[in-house]
Amino acid sequence: MNFHKIKHFYKFCHLISLYLYNKYNESAGVIMYRLFFNGNEGEEKIMCVEAIKEINEKYNDYNQMPDAAQYLLKRLNISTVPTPIVKIVQEAGFSVRRQQFKNESLSGIIAIDEELKSTLGSSKIISVNNQDNLGHQRFTIAHEFAHYIFDFDRAKSITYYDTYCTDDDFIEKPNEKRANFFAANLLMPADLFKKEFSEQVVPNDMYETTAKLAKIFQVSAAAVKIRLDELGLSVSG
Repeated sequence: MNFHKIKHFYKFCHLISLYLYNKYNESAGVIMYRLFFNGNEGEEKIMCVEAIKEINEKYNDYNQMPDAAQYLLKRLNISTVPTPIVKIVQEAGFSVRRQQFKNESLSGIIAIDEELKSTLGSSKIISVNNQDNLGHQRFTIAHEFAHYIFDFDRAKSITYYDTYCTDDDFIEKPNEKRANFFAANLLMPADLFKKEFSEQVVPNDMYETTAKLAKIFQVSAAAVKIRLDELGLSVSG
């Protein structure tokens, strides 16, 4: 999907989501949105902006993503879970939106463009698919935030558009793998994840262990399983 298609597609989806929100603003989905996606939108905080700049200068490689995520959490004085990912991106100036995408494999869109401010109220937007479970929506926000940190070349362009899809061909791209690894480390920091795993693990029961960890870190069960593999953790007794 090229730049112009993403831009027009996003505007179209946003108008549709506004209509649905105004019509069904007391739906269960909106109530859950208020619980998981609270806070003011798009208010930049100097500490967060400076931390992002420092991370961009220090880290870039896939294998550096654990250090990059830990650096950000430390700079923002975040030491507990679940990681307040919506608050973090809001402090970087982003507005977070939820809407339904026709393509089920499309999990999210990031859009940075001053032209959006006059019509959508923000020049920096992360939009997630409201048909995904809330844990995956949080992961999508972290994933798109990684693109903002590592892939948006501020020296060459003032605009940036990208999408996050979950089909196999897409997620195998190097920058997508890096964004996923950063997101995993930001939402499930290794030390805290290992600690919770040791306390919550149900021997020989992957389903129950995964469900408990997913609830604690507010991520999807699929994300927990991948994280277990990344950290070499097993439920086998």
